[in-house]
Amino acid sequence: MMKHIRQRRQILKSGQLCDLLMDADDGTFRQHFRLTRVQFQTLLCHLSKLQPATIPWGGRDRIPFHRAVLMTLWYLANGNSFREISDKFCVTRGSACKIIRQVLQLLVMFAASCIKWWDDVEKTESSESFRQVTNINSVIGAIDGCHIRITRPAAYGDNYLNRKGYYSILLQGVCDNNGHFRDVFVGPPGRVHDARLLRMSPLTSVSQCRPVVWKHLQVVG
Repeated sequence: MMKHIRQRRQILKSGQLCDLLMDADDGTFRQHFRLTRVQFQTLLCHLSKLQPATIPWGGRDRIPFHRAVLMTLWYLANGNSFREISDKFCVTRGSACKIIRQVLQLLVMFAASCIKWWDDVEKTESSESFRQVTNINSVIGAIDGCHIRITRPAAYGDNYLNRKGYYSILLQGVCDNNGHFRDVFVGPPGRVHDARLLRMSPLTSVSQCRPVVWKHLQVVG
C-alpha cells in the first residue's frame, strides 16, 4: 500500500528585499532601518555573541543571522505586519514571528549592558554640559515619555486607549547630555497619566529608598 507523501506548499514571495538593501547607499539604509550601516554591523557583532548556538532561524532553509536582525529592525522601524515582512524577506509568517521574537529577546539582553546609570565622573560631566546650555545647576539628564501605538488588546482593552484617541503602551526614558538613554521604563497602558507613570517606575523608588544616589542632582522634563 502506497503511503501518501505530503508535499510542502510552495509559497510565492515578491523578493529578498534585505539582499537589495544591503547594497543600498548609507542614506537609504538608515532611512529603512533607523541605523547606519556601521551601527548595524556593530549591533550584529554584539548580538552574535549572545545568540545561542541551538536557535534555528526558520524551518525551511536556514535563515542567516544578519537577515534575522535586519528583519527585526525593519519590523521595529516600519511597523509592518508579519504578512508584509514575510513577503519582503522571503520567509513564512510563522517564521517571521518566531525570528523577530527571538531577536527581540537578544536585544533586551544586550540593552541591559548598554543602558546604565551615570557613575560619579559621568554625573559631573553631564551636569556641567547641561549647565552651559540651560544655566541650571545640578541637572544630569532629561526625562520624557511617549506613546507606543498597539492593536487593542483583547483583555482590558479600554485601559490602553489614550487621550489622543488610539491604543498604546507608555515609555518613559531618561537621557544624558549626549542623548544616550540612561534609564528606560515601558509597559503601563496608555490611559495612565504621566505623573503616575513616573511614580510606577523604578526611578522613583530609587530616589525614595536611596536618596544618596541623587544627592543634589536632578533630571528635568
